[in-house]
Amino acid sequence: MELGYLRVAAAVPRVNVADVNFNVESVKSLAQEIAGKGASVIVFPELCVTAYTCADLFHNDTLLASALEGLAKLTQLTSSLKAMIVVGMPLKVHGQLYNCAVAIADGKILGVVPKTYLPDYNEFYEKRWFVGAPDDMFFIEINGQKAIPFGTSQLFEVEGVKCAIELCEDLWTAIPPSSKAALAGAQVILNMSASDDIIGKYDYLLSLISQQSARCMAAYVY
Repeated sequence: MELGYLRVAAAVPRVNVADVNFNVESVKSLAQEIAGKGASVIVFPELCVTAYTCADLFHNDTLLASALEGLAKLTQLTSSLKAMIVVGMPLKVHGQLYNCAVAIADGKILGVVPKTYLPDYNEFYEKRWFVGAPDDMFFIEINGQKAIPFGTSQLFEVEGVKCAIELCEDLWTAIPPSSKAALAGAQVILNMSASDDIIGKYDYLLSLISQQSARCMAAYVY
């Protein structure tokens, strides 16, 4: 951090549905470019490793295994980046499938934050594929790395700044996870989203984000 500022970025890669290799290369290219410009935190959209619109393919074991291989490549990438990156992917834990944010830095997975509130209305069908975040924190193993925190009660410190993560729909609820994170000391909220665009939605979204940022007294990266 320089002069009391932390440089952050919201990055939107090109993705192909269920094409993990293409998506990971897209994420890697953007991460390297943005880290080269001095960003210390780079936030990618939810499910960017697989693409959001895989539908019932989320239950395909080949896709889930490929996502883990992609995560391993991104984890290795961070060994040479001076930034924390946050990517979205489906992850099976204890037999349950979660929509997750994975925070990575210095060649290690720092923690996994599952989505709490799953949209299941209009064009959204997330409850068909995923389960919401568990109430309690616990530790998991991914790609041979043990004792990785899994749950929503996590803060990630970057250059002395405390960051919290929530996913898309979590912001649109009555009590967003970011509210609890702010009470726990979060200064920056990182929200990964893959929301579609409909008439009038963008203006409402900007209003929602600015209000939540003000309530939390925290910067907001969406």
